[in-house]
Amino acid sequence: MLQNDNSFKSASKNHEAKLAEQVGRLLAIDCQKSLKAVSGVRLKYLPARNRIIYLPVKTKMHFYVYILQSMKDFSFYTGQCEDLDYRMSKHFDGFNKYTASKRPWRLVYFELYNTRSEAIKREKEIKNKKSRKYIIETIASRQRLLRRSG
Repeated sequence: MLQNDNSFKSASKNHEAKLAEQVGRLLAIDCQKSLKAVSGVRLKYLPARNRIIYLPVKTKMHFYVYILQSMKDFSFYTGQCEDLDYRMSKHFDGFNKYTASKRPWRLVYFELYNTRSEAIKREKEIKNKKSRKYIIETIASRQRLLRRSG
């Protein structure tokens, strides 16, 4: 009876260990999906330690130039950033002093660049035009291009 009881405990511990490993892997996969590849982090489950670790992902960095349009007064805001999703959430949630007063906003245009200096140069080019007409033409040209290719 004692031998059967010990083997039951051993089998139970093995089952718990396997279950913990499966749960850890599922948790890592679920977290990985929510972190997205753009964030530069991936998760790895270490079953021996029953831990999830964060590993940096070597990805090519992209920088964005974007144009927002206020739905309140239809003005435009031009900016540049490295993480477009994060930056949009800051604008939409009112954490930017200028854009907070003109909410709600919508993203109407963006361009992708390989370096921050290219993105800054393009942002300054758009802002130096100081022309609503230029911004509208830029947005319209992108829409025409998308219609032709789509």
